[in-house]
This record gives sequence, structure tokens and C-alpha cells, in this order.
Amino acid sequence: MIFLSQVDKSYAKRVLLKGATLHVRAGEKVGLVGVNGSGKTTLLRLIVGLDEPDSGTVAVRKGARVGYLPQEVLSFSGPRLLSFIMDAEHAVAEARVALRQTQAAFDEAQAKTLETGEADQAEMVRLADQQGEIFDELARLGGFDLEARAKKVAAGLGFTAADLERPVESFSGGWMMRAALARLLLAAPDVLLLDEPTNHLDLDSLVWLEEFLRGSKAAVLLVSHDRTFIDRLVGRIVEVEAGVLNSFPGDYEAYLAEKERRVQELLSAYEAQRERIEQVQRFIDRNRVRKDRARQVQARIRMLEKMERIEPPALPGILNFQFPAPPRTGDMVLEVTNLTKGFGDRKLYGGLSLSLRRGERLALLGANGTGKTTLLKLLAGRLEPEAGAIRYGSNVRAGYFAQDQVNALDQSHTVFEEMATVAGPDTTQGQLRTLLGAFMFSGEEALKKVSVLSGGERSRLSLCKLLLEAPNLLLLDEPTNHLDIASRDCLERALESYRGTLVIATHDRRLMNRLASKVLSLEGGAMGCAATLYEGNYDDWLRLSQQVAQQAAAQAAACPAPSAAAEPAPAKGRRADRELKALEARWRQEKSRRTAPLRARADDLLSRIEAAEQEVAELDAALARPETYDDHARARELADRQRGLKAQLERTLVPEWERTSLELEELERAVELERPRPRDD
Repeated sequence: MIFLSQVDKSYAKRVLLKGATLHVRAGEKVGLVGVNGSGKTTLLRLIVGLDEPDSGTVAVRKGARVGYLPQEVLSFSGPRLLSFIMDAEHAVAEARVALRQTQAAFDEAQAKTLETGEADQAEMVRLADQQGEIFDELARLGGFDLEARAKKVAAGLGFTAADLERPVESFSGGWMMRAALARLLLAAPDVLLLDEPTNHLDLDSLVWLEEFLRGSKAAVLLVSHDRTFIDRLVGRIVEVEAGVLNSFPGDYEAYLAEKERRVQELLSAYEAQRERIEQVQRFIDRNRVRKDRARQVQARIRMLEKMERIEPPALPGILNFQFPAPPRTGDMVLEVTNLTKGFGDRKLYGGLSLSLRRGERLALLGANGTGKTTLLKLLAGRLEPEAGAIRYGSNVRAGYFAQDQVNALDQSHTVFEEMATVAGPDTTQGQLRTLLGAFMFSGEEALKKVSVLSGGERSRLSLCKLLLEAPNLLLLDEPTNHLDIASRDCLERALESYRGTLVIATHDRRLMNRLASKVLSLEGGAMGCAATLYEGNYDDWLRLSQQVAQQAAAQAAACPAPSAAAEPAPAKGRRADRELKALEARWRQEKSRRTAPLRARADDLLSRIEAAEQEVAELDAALARPETYDDHARARELADRQRGLKAQLERTLVPEWERTSLELEELERAVELERPRPRDD
């Protein structure tokens, strides 16, 4: 699907690609990795045709449709969201126009035949064949259920039914990127080029996208700094390093192992060659003035001149730091009691309570809008609660890293000057330089203006400032945003060895698994967020959630459906496991009862659509046969039946099936919000 051969690309004096070669097969999922600035985005832009190579060949298979999602935030205006997402399917719109034109021509030919009794057999056959081809193309493109699929993709990426009617320009930059991604996925191109597609997604949407791409038949070339996302999706890693593309089979873990083996192999070859060169040079130096060794000396000189020198492996700059040992706190670090917070008519928390002891690590889990960032701001004192209390324990010094922390940096400062704003009176310039060096701001890099730093560099600088404050309670909101994989790994190691208390909001599953000792799951609902505390990390939360769902499903099969008047009494204190399972079983029975009519209706409509389409195909074939018109009455009857079925499909059956399917999806989402959940006393 994608072919690059000996591609060179430079900007000014900076070489990004040098003799780059790459092949991507149909359906292959490839991860593109490399440090920030190595040329990954440039490579994608070359493939999609937004940039031209200085030399070499860049080609995509003839006729293949290419979809590209850039990293930078896009801006759109004009239609409502649903129309914007569906507009990507130009092929469907064109096929529908062609179908209407062909149908009109076919109807005209039929009318002429019925009036004159003279059939243009060749034209009738051609039009019938053309209709069949267009129907097949519409079926292949999914044109008969385009709106339903658009709504499904939008829901998977976190949009609500109400969002679909909003103008696309009313969304924030992050949600516009989701809209662009939904539009791209609905178009189902043959090749997907995705540059950091998870940057603006919450965990639920990220997991949905992961499953969608795993089931896609498209070839995917993916840039991502999320190791779990890469490992679960790709079958090959392509590394961009020093302008060269190096291919590694397997996932990211396999890439690291093979990369290390290759580096060691290259290093051994480099050392062996260097020793050989030194040995030959010593012979030349010893015997240069001896006439009896002149031929041997000249031969060795020519050998050194012709020798292809092995370059030592490049060692890129790597983030390397540890949080200093923080001042010791009391055993109780943080206590939240009956916390209430909302914005306008929207209620986030109503009576949230939790506590953290020294050394505990709490991960906040939930979709965008469930209040993770708000909770961190409340804990950091950046927001005031409407009711309830937040109490710190003795000697607690909190450090807060916000999602928009990089925007709080002073653009007019140099890197060094920005660090100096949080340095204590006893901190020397040498100590600041050493710390900045650990964050890859050595030498002249420390004198760069903040205004020219990349997103990753600003994140590193913000983390460096936080480190200097030496907090014993870390409140981190998406700290890995803009960091490449190597920098993420270093941050993970530093946080693992951190001896303070931690609260972190992140959609990085690997980070949660390595750090969390507790997970606070926030789920939005009409009455505010339901908060449930789980012991363990992300995998533990996932396993426990699945176990509860499986147990509830088993109970549902055995429990009778409740009467209309029967309502469970409100639970007092923490619900016992047995009571929760019973409530969930009744909930599932009720869900089945409420959704069954719509589900049956959708299935019936789909069966009728399939039967009508089959009959239309048979009528098309009959009307294309010349002998049909020997009996004019019969031909007219078949033509009337054909037109009636097509009108029924277009005006009644397909639109009704789409509406019913949407109502079913919305009802299922509404009922899901009523699922009983455990809660604190």
C-alpha cells in the first residue's frame, strides 16, 4: 500500500530523512517511533502528499484511498456535527447521485417500451447491469446505513446524541479533533495515517478506538507515545533514527529487545574495527621510513582508505531524574469529607468522601467530563468546594501539575530564568544547571526562550520546576501529555521510586498499572458522578469490573423480572456484595424488558430490507430480459412492483430501521446510567 525508496528530506540545514526506505502491506498495522523531532510527522506528510521529498520515491498503491489525521489541532465551521462526520463519504454521495440518474434513465426506457412496444434491449440490459453495480458499490461502502454508522462512531469517541445537532464550530479544539477522527474512520480509507490520535481522548474513547482499529481492514501507520496502545495494535515497529528507517517485527517490547541486540552488535563491530585500524596504523607508523617495507606500508594505507568505516551507535538524549526524598508527613495525608461541587446546573459531586495515607498512590479513572481535573484542582486549592471539607495532614506540601501547566510558563523567560523563579535562596546556578541537564536542557539548551520550545520540551520544563519544589503530595493531571516514550519511561521510573503520596489522572494504562495502589472510578450520571474506590491498579479494576458484570449476568438468568411496582429500598451504608448482585440482576432484567420491543422492531425491519433488496435484484434481472416485454401487461406489472419496492426501501424501510437502531442505542445508554453501583456509607 505504501512504498518509499531512498527518500531524502531536509529543512534548512537539518536532515530529517536520509535514504529512507519503507514498505507497508495491505491491512498491516505499523507503529512509527522515534524521539520528538526525529521526522515522524514529516514522513506522514510525505506519504499523504503535503510535503515533497528532496529526492527518492514516495508512492501509494494506485486507487488506494488515504486518510490522514495530523497532530496539530484542527478548526472547522459550517454544518452540524452529524453532517460534518457523514460528509467524508463522498463516494457514497456520488453513488447515490449515480443511482438516481440510472433509475431515471431506466424508468424512461421502460415507459417508452410500454408505450411503443419496442424495447431497446441493449440499453435496458446496460442500465439494469449499471443499477446492480451501483447497488453493489453502495453495499460495499455501507451507504444504506451510513447515518447509523456515523452515530455509532461518534458515540464511541464520546459524543452524545445532543452533540450531533450542534454546529461543529461550537466544540473546543480537542473535541474538533475527535470530530475529525470520527469523520476519517467513517470514510473507511484503505490507508490510515494517524499522528498521535489519542492525544485528545479519554480512556473510554481510547479503548474504543483501539478495538475499532484492530477490527479495521485498513493499513495503519501510527505515531503514538502510548505503549499499551501500540502493543495492542501493531505487528511491526518502524523507528526513525538519524534520518534512517529501521524495521523491527513485533510490538514495542520486542522492538526494545531487538534494538538493544542490534546496538550491542554494532558496538562490538565498531570496537573490533577500531582495534584493527589502530593495529594497521601502528604498522604504518613503525615501517613508514623502511624501504624494504614500502610496498606493505602502501598496501595498508590503501586498505585504510578503502575501508568502509562503521559509525558508532547514536545515543540520543534521555530524560534522567529522580524525585528527591520529600519531607515526611503524618500517617494521614489527605481527608475529603462530603465534598460537593458543580458548575451552573451541572452537578459533579454530591457528598464525595475519601482519604489517603502516607505512601498511597491513587489513580483517577473516568471519561472526560466526570470531574477528574476538577477534583485535582479542588485538592490543590485552585477551586473552592460548594460544601464539604478537604483537610491535609501534618507537614503536607502539595505539588500540582495541571493539564495546561505548559501554558503557565512565562514565554519571555529563558529555560534557566524560568527555573530560577521556583529556586530557593540556597540553590546555586550550578545546581540548577545540573538539574536542567537531567531534563535534557544542557549547555545552550538552557538559554533557549520558552516561546520556542516544543510541547514535549515545555512538559519537561514544567516537571523540572515541580521537582525543585520537593513536594510530598503530588497531584498530577495527565503528566505524560507531549512526552515521547523514552521520557514517559523515565517519568514512570521516577514516580515508582517517589517516596511521597500521589494522586494522578491519566489515560495511560501502563502508567496506572505501574503506579496505582488504588483506583477511584468516576462515572457520570443525571444526579452527578458516582465515585467507587477499588484496591489495586488498572488491571485489578478492569478484572473486578468484569467479574461484577459476569456475576450480575449469571444472576439475571435466575432472577424473575420485578413487578412494575417493586422498587428496591435505598441501601444504607455500603451495599453488601449479595445485595449489589441482586440489584444488578433485577436491573438487567429490566433492561432486557425495556429494550426488547425496539430490538425486535429493528430485527424485523432489517429482515424486510434484505427481502425487498433481494426481490428488487430479481425484478431487475427479469426486466433486463427481452422476452419479458412479449407480455406488456406483465412487464408493466413487474416495473410497477420494482418502483414500489425501491420507493419503499428509500422512503420507509431504511429510514425507519436507522431511526429504530438509533433509539435502541440511546435507550441502552440511558438504561446503563441506571446500573446500581457500590457506594460508601
